[in-house]
Amino acid sequence: MAAAVVTQPHNLLLLVTAETCRGSTYTVTGANTSLGLEAARHLVRLGSATVIMAVRDPAFGLRALADIESPTGISGVAKDLMKIKDEPIVDSNAEDMTQKAYPLSKFLKIMAIRHLTGLLPLQRTGVVINLMCPGLSKQKKRYGRTAEDGSRTLLYGAAAGEDSHGCLLKPCTIAEM
Repeated sequence: MAAAVVTQPHNLLLLVTAETCRGSTYTVTGANTSLGLEAARHLVRLGSATVIMAVRDPAFGLRALADIESPTGISGVAKDLMKIKDEPIVDSNAEDMTQKAYPLSKFLKIMAIRHLTGLLPLQRTGVVINLMCPGLSKQKKRYGRTAEDGSRTLLYGAAAGEDSHGCLLKPCTIAEM
């Protein structure tokens, strides 16, 4: 595992800018911790009009909101907390996932994105749909990128533009498939 982590790029560029964020609304799932929290923090700092923090537990969301607003001095941007329905079956299945199932799940996500973008073409919706793969982040592990570094790939998905519609995004690049 540790050997694979060495190949991950670190110190990724933050490709989303104040110009791309200004006046825009973003929804960040898991915005109370790790990659989601860091992504929400960047979006607020860069001047987004609204950041909707989608969290399972509103109490944790409020703590994350204070954690974002306190050091930046910016308040009122990340104001909406959206409770995500907590499904015990999701947690149970996540615990049962094996290393063999992980590559299959990635493949199925890619196929789902391709199908979805076929149903919802960019020309008709004006919405860019892509799949981000931030790589291994430390969170509670010893190996991987920091959550802040991993969040940059998530934000790249918001800034990648029309060329990324229907694509898999890896560390701040559109992956070859």
